[in-house]
Amino acid sequence: GDVTATGSTIQITDTNALNAAITASGAATLIAGGNLGVSGSAVGLTTTTTAGGTTAFGTTSVTGNLSATSAGNLQDSGTVTVSGTSSFTTTGTNATIMMDQLASTGAVDVHTTGVNGHATIVNASALTLDAGDVQGNLSATAQGSLVLTDAVDVDGGNFIQLRAIGANSDVTLNQALSSDTGEINIRADRHVALNNQVGTGGRVLVEAGGNIT
Repeated sequence: GDVTATGSTIQITDTNALNAAITASGAATLIAGGNLGVSGSAVGLTTTTTAGGTTAFGTTSVTGNLSATSAGNLQDSGTVTVSGTSSFTTTGTNATIMMDQLASTGAVDVHTTGVNGHATIVNASALTLDAGDVQGNLSATAQGSLVLTDAVDVDGGNFIQLRAIGANSDVTLNQALSSDTGEINIRADRHVALNNQVGTGGRVLVEAGGNIT
């Protein structure tokens, strides 16, 4: 159901759908047996859905870390601000992640299951990304430099797209990128550092305003 909660530590569990607007001066934990809607603020936030339930973040501010595990699709409809790390996981086969209004200061990791388990991350600042478990399309955009910290191997014709926007923004690959037949597209407004293997049966496109090394 619909819940508005204010307190130091907030823990809410609903066996069905849950729409929670929270104001927590401490940590918050939200668990839903159906679809989950989240908005508000907390000092550390953990969310979980089961039984195919989706997760939708409205405008949300987290001081500390955010961990979201969703049986169904996971998305945002407002800015999600996180001062710590952000972890997004979909457990349902082919469930997707669409966090295109993220403002995470810390590292971000994304995990999906299935060839159609696509993931999109758009971050309002620099982005350190672990996307090693994504098998579907991967699209990551940073308003600043983007660093990839784990190897990515997407299935079939799925694509990988990495973009760093800004005058001093680089893309740095510390691990390998690969797709069976899909396109790999890497663009940076400054430099691209290909520190590891990039391979696909499709096309590889690398663009930089500065150096490609």
